[in-house]
Amino acid sequence: MTNHYNVLPIRLKSTKEIAEAFRVSRNMVFKWKKEKAPIVRVGRGLQADYYELSKWLNERG
Repeated sequence: MTNHYNVLPIRLKSTKEIAEAFRVSRNMVFKWKKEKAPIVRVGRGLQADYYELSKWLNERG
């Protein structure tokens, strides 16, 4: 059993993966990026850590 202090990072390696993980459109992922979400551009795509992005979304309410 793991807790929130001891979890392995889950790297979402594309805009499609981010959108699918959070059940949103790709356009929403781009909107979050513009709103300073912890999403980074790598090459031509976007990547994010699942837990960091989840935390950011929870803090926004």
